[in-house]
Amino acid sequence: SIGVNYSRCVRNNRPRVKKVVESMKKMKKRMSLRQLLFLMSAFIQEIKYGIPPFIENNKIIAGFWVPPKVLANNFGDCDSKGVAFASMWTNFKRYPLILIKIPNHLFLGLAIPSIGRDEITINGLSYTLCEVTGPDKIPPGLITNYSRFYLEGGRFRYELIR
Repeated sequence: SIGVNYSRCVRNNRPRVKKVVESMKKMKKRMSLRQLLFLMSAFIQEIKYGIPPFIENNKIIAGFWVPPKVLANNFGDCDSKGVAFASMWTNFKRYPLILIKIPNHLFLGLAIPSIGRDEITINGLSYTLCEVTGPDKIPPGLITNYSRFYLEGGRFRYELIR
């Protein structure tokens, strides 16, 4: 099977999206963790939703675009946008982050103080859950009923991003 190594993609693209994060931080000098999270989440949710092709320019990309391409094209699906968010977030904060995979969707969790009602504990660490795909503006700490259904049923996989 063909898949994407999300952790490696986040790590490799962190420096490539750093200037975007720095620009956000310059907007407001004293931004709290919560304010930054809401700003970054809304920024990624504004990116148009669409599924990248399986093959592009005679190269298998498995329906996944790297973060700079998502930002440049203003287009991506849940895993492309989730990895873009993770690459940006890990430039600023080194809190553990998980990418949570359920059928046909990906969302994430941040090991930060609880925001909202939706969180999960994995290996003793509590993660605030976030839907960054959009187009709905779901604030951090809340997830869709679809995501909740799979999460509560234990039908998910996750990948830890450090």
